[in-house]
Amino acid sequence: MSSRFGQNSWYIILILVWALALASDSEASQQLKEHMLPAAATAKMVGRLPAAKRLRLTIGLPLRNQAELATLLQDLYDPGSPAFRRFLTPQDFAARFGPGMESYESVAEFFKASGFTIVATHPNRVLLDVEAPAGDIERTLHLTLREYQHPQEARTFFAPDSEPRIDLDVPILRISGLDNYIVPHPASLHPEPIREGPGPVPKAGSGPNGTYMGKDFRAAYAPGVALSGAGQYVGLLQFDGYYPNDINVYASRAGLTNVPLINVLLDGFDGSPGQGNVEVALDIEVCMAMAPGLAGIIVYEGLSGNDILNRMATDNLAKQLSASWTYPTDATTQTIFQQMAAQGQSYFNASGDNGAYTGVVSTPADSL
Repeated sequence: MSSRFGQNSWYIILILVWALALASDSEASQQLKEHMLPAAATAKMVGRLPAAKRLRLTIGLPLRNQAELATLLQDLYDPGSPAFRRFLTPQDFAARFGPGMESYESVAEFFKASGFTIVATHPNRVLLDVEAPAGDIERTLHLTLREYQHPQEARTFFAPDSEPRIDLDVPILRISGLDNYIVPHPASLHPEPIREGPGPVPKAGSGPNGTYMGKDFRAAYAPGVALSGAGQYVGLLQFDGYYPNDINVYASRAGLTNVPLINVLLDGFDGSPGQGNVEVALDIEVCMAMAPGLAGIIVYEGLSGNDILNRMATDNLAKQLSASWTYPTDATTQTIFQQMAAQGQSYFNASGDNGAYTGVVSTPADSL
């Protein structure tokens, strides 16, 4: 009788241990949201992403003390508040609101143990850049990466067929890089061709056919303004390189003084000019024309929008930041913009022909 009771007791103990193990696994597993693309639901699937294809992912971690941050941001911009314009340094922001170091290290260790390579860390601990073959990514995140025919462009794109699930108890906000539906490209306007005869014809500028160049921009948009940007820096977000000689030639022909250019290369990008180099040059040239007294133009060149934005925030060298590109944004982008706001930085993004943006930050969507 006693031996039978003892044997049953061992069964009960094993069942309890197994149940506790399942409960532990459940607690350590988190289901992420908003990674599946609506376009993938209707696009034609053409296959599965090759398992050996290496992808670079950006892991976004949520900020701490978010209620306190929301109050701070309101006070920083309230002229009646004692905190008005008492902006934080990047170090202060990371200490008060950035993810904890222990959490950050745990995330890095998890991905290393899962076969990923850590390719970049960030001082505010908001982002962690990792790289791995698609097969390891699928296994670690419990999803499948499939390829689809792009509905508007002559190419395929890849995207997950389900939301990521990660067996980690440290909260993850967003994983960028699981799809390439939107490829960064200039948010270009589509101007009407110059024509003679009835209708508006540009004749005010000093460029060919009366178009604007150089000092014409200041004369049109800031007439009589003496401010020149003296002593300040402007930061430009770019997904391509540029030819320095193009800038020199433009400055000479437009009668402008060359402003010092500072290149910051990210994500392994080497700065080589590609098809988008004209957009980069235009951004630089307009800055030189509108603010000829700038101490420098910092050209941030990379492959990931969040990586570039985060470097702009953690550098905190330029208070005026700008981009004229369409690129993917997500919940992590919003946290980076919050850090910029806490530090007194202003970010401006071209909308192309789409008009102004209001409300929650969204992806410039001329390709959607």
